[in-house]
Amino acid sequence: MAKTRLEDPISIREQLQREAVFSSLGRHLSVANSPKEAARVIVDAAQNLIGWDVCSFGLHTRDLGRTEPILQVEIVNSQWVEVTPNHTDSETAFFTRQAITDGARLVDRGSLPEEPGITCRPGNRT
Repeated sequence: MAKTRLEDPISIREQLQREAVFSSLGRHLSVANSPKEAARVIVDAAQNLIGWDVCSFGLHTRDLGRTEPILQVEIVNSQWVEVTPNHTDSETAFFTRQAITDGARLVDRGSLPEEPGITCRPGNRT
C-alpha cells in the first residue's frame, strides 16, 4: 500500500518547517522599518527554505527602468557577509532584466551564460 502525504513523517516535518519559516517571515516583515531590514528578513527566509551561497536583493522601478541595490550577501566561512556589488551597471541590468522577464532562479555559477560586458560572476570574490 502506498503511503499518503500525511502518513509520510518526513513530508510532515518538511511542511511544518516551511510553515514556520513563512509564519516568521510574515511576523518579521510586518515590523521591518526599512527596505534593508525587510531584505534581510526575506534573505533569511530564502536561506531557510532553499539555501544559497550568494544573494542579491534590489528594488526595481519599472517606470524608470532602474534597480536600487539594497542588500548583497555571500556566505564566507559559514557566516553571512554583506558585500558591495563588484559589477558594472550593464551586469546589474543583465541579471535584473533576466529575473524580471524570466522570473527568479537559482544560479549555478558554472553555468552562467556568456554575455558581452560581464566580467565577474556572483560569488567570485578574490
